[in-house]
Amino acid sequence: MPRLSPPARSRALPQRGFTLLEVLLVVVIIGVMAGLASLAIGGNESRLLQQEAERLQQVLTMAQDEAAFQQRNLGLKLMDDGYRFYQFDEQERSWLEMTDTPFQAHRFELPLYTSLELEGTAFELSPGGDSKNQPPEILFLASGENSAFILELELTGDRRASRTLFSDGFAPIANQAAPLDRPLR
Repeated sequence: MPRLSPPARSRALPQRGFTLLEVLLVVVIIGVMAGLASLAIGGNESRLLQQEAERLQQVLTMAQDEAAFQQRNLGLKLMDDGYRFYQFDEQERSWLEMTDTPFQAHRFELPLYTSLELEGTAFELSPGGDSKNQPPEILFLASGENSAFILELELTGDRRASRTLFSDGFAPIANQAAPLDRPLR
């Protein structure tokens, strides 16, 4: 029986290109990488706000400890762009700015709106916070007590991105995301 030659189609050059499965796999990989990149880049201000609040909480806790262990009165004065710590000098009967780490003056990395409530009363922060005649707003006493306060840090222009630091005067200083249902200022 004579052999038949293969059809002409099979002799054609192999087709070049990608299968649908290969194309879909590349699209999925690109989508995952773009999502990870947006997570790493996006929300940077909110992350910086949280880090700033955590830093302030840690420094306030250190001030509580320093005041109690060293038996000296310390204070925190807020500015519109940061804060300063002061120590009460018994001999001069005045507040002196602290310059040693971690109590040196600190400027916020972001434009923040700060509001302060002291022992249930809203406290008006002086512009620039550089009024030398006024004592610090938040006090840390040698007895281990501190001013009862609620300090809110909010990204300027974004009420959803805010952190609240608070203390009743005896308990450790707490840091939490501010509730979204708080009253408008």
